[in-house]
Amino acid sequence: MGSDSINYDEALRHCGRWKFENEYCIDCSVLSSENYVLYQLSKCSNNILIHHKNRKWRFFDADMEKCFGENNNSLINRSDFEKQFLMEVLRNEWCDLKSVLEELATQGISSIVFEFPELDELQYITKSEEYRAKHGISGYTLADTEEHKEYLSLGYRDDYDLYCQGKLATSLVQYARNGVVKLKDYHGEYVNVTDGKRVTVGAKNCSKRLYILGPCIVGGAYVTDQYTIPSILQDKFNKEKIDVEVINLGTCGYYRSYVPKLQKIKFNKEDTVIVFECGGIGECIPNTIRLDDAYKYREDDIFFETPYHMNKYGNIIVADISYESIKPIVMRECLTDGTVEIVGFDDYRKESDNEVQIWASKINKYPYYEGAVYGSIVMNCNPLTFGHKWLIEQAIDMVDYLYIFVVEENKSEFSFEERYEMVTRCAEGISDHIRVIPSGRWVLSDVTMPEYFTKERKQNVVVSVSDDLELFAEDVAPIFHITKRFVGEEKADLITKQYNEGMKRILPQYGIELVEIPRKKVGNDVISATTVRRAMKKNDWESISVLVPDTTMDIIRKH
Repeated sequence: MGSDSINYDEALRHCGRWKFENEYCIDCSVLSSENYVLYQLSKCSNNILIHHKNRKWRFFDADMEKCFGENNNSLINRSDFEKQFLMEVLRNEWCDLKSVLEELATQGISSIVFEFPELDELQYITKSEEYRAKHGISGYTLADTEEHKEYLSLGYRDDYDLYCQGKLATSLVQYARNGVVKLKDYHGEYVNVTDGKRVTVGAKNCSKRLYILGPCIVGGAYVTDQYTIPSILQDKFNKEKIDVEVINLGTCGYYRSYVPKLQKIKFNKEDTVIVFECGGIGECIPNTIRLDDAYKYREDDIFFETPYHMNKYGNIIVADISYESIKPIVMRECLTDGTVEIVGFDDYRKESDNEVQIWASKINKYPYYEGAVYGSIVMNCNPLTFGHKWLIEQAIDMVDYLYIFVVEENKSEFSFEERYEMVTRCAEGISDHIRVIPSGRWVLSDVTMPEYFTKERKQNVVVSVSDDLELFAEDVAPIFHITKRFVGEEKADLITKQYNEGMKRILPQYGIELVEIPRKKVGNDVISATTVRRAMKKNDWESISVLVPDTTMDIIRKH
């Protein structure tokens, strides 16, 4: 098979590859010094293939030279050849995943997809993170120089000794069988894999299960069992006495095999699927939840050479952020008739009549005039854009008095105070027949519709909107004499679209007309607060200026 100077199994094991159909199989995600190992390995063997779907990519010397040339060891400087292959693999996986999740949604199985930012999208990066990214130093990298050792130690932090002892990343080996990529069973002091799955610390058999999929960020390539994201999430559920079993289906390479994995699972209606993926999945699966907030200013490192290769401290941050989106889904219970309700909402609803009256008594309401038309808009405005302003202008033209309820939950990029100021200043320039009101606990809150506050999740999550809308129609609208409610047309975000569809179905039963206004555009593109937030991360003030009024721009600059 070639020169005896290279131990094939050891080299491939270190690179995280597997053996398949008696041929050495790679997934093209080799990093830094492993590029050279694989390049040399290819010179000694013709049994190097890349398998994907029905295609086989065989690399001989010329191809390997082009893809992993000896002078091209940097992750950041990957060749066009490699990038093309990797993106083809990932896009195909993601498109297939989208179809499967959509099918699961029809069966009542909820899912959320989290998307890590790319390196050039980060809000902040430490000097040592930047160095490792520039030189392709991952948690798998052989520390063959003092400089590499120094920067690896900064990446691993207090787990560096475990890395040096070979007790972390190199303990994870994966293989392919019947189209499914799994981790090879392994049992050690810090890393344990059973039945092809990384062990989730604290998990126990439950009827309600949370399946977590993804690459090495989920498999936990650089951390002990206790600090994988699934284990951290399990600990959070256990501490809150939430009965759910978290199952780690993560891998450690570019081949995820999402579809065959999901197809082999016998789901219960209470189960949930969670996916953590690198940047770019949002192009295939709309409305993923971005994890940009994990990379705010900090003094110490949380990742190695890419944002999704994290140490245990990065995993803790990601678990904290994602838990806020996952918990509301897990807390929902499926009834025998297939409907969904929020656990504990009935008790909350019983308290609402008197509480709403007290809340409303503190608000400066318009007097009731016979024949006058009173309308309402519920807005989050994160931040307020020309699209929101357009909606307000259209609404006030159709009513005599307009109430704008600003979502009071502080779960957005901009604080409630900032968003309330944006709406107030905008409304002042439009009409003196507009009142801006904090939404309180009774209009689109974390209790009445928790999914709204994770609305950037993927499109195929099925949610219940009746609790929030019935509370609004029965208790809130009569106090303010509201007979019209205005919303912007929504085609992309399924959470908002389901909410709008629910309003069309429920509000007319209470004599409230829903008016859906076409979205305002700039050129051919709909104006979106999401677009503004993305431009903010890039300090693209020119793009922001055509999307928001001056009053909003003032607050954004201060923010």
